[in-house]
Amino acid sequence: SSSASVSFAGVLASFAADANVDHALALQALGQLERGEALQQRELLLLQAQTYRYAHRVDVATRVLDGVNSCVKQVLQTPL
Repeated sequence: SSSASVSFAGVLASFAADANVDHALALQALGQLERGEALQQRELLLLQAQTYRYAHRVDVATRVLDGVNSCVKQVLQTPL
């Protein structure tokens, strides 16, 4: 159980770090656009892929947190 929680913690940390990188890259590209800088077609496609990947990560995180929230509520409602 200890090794399972360590590996889960590692996966969770990696997932969060990857989401932070996607977020930072999207903000960087949006900053370029706000400054009026033109992005090449390759950069726009990369931004689209990064945005899709980031949205997918947020969706997965939301589903996991909803599941955890449901489990916690169930545990709290269970009589001792």
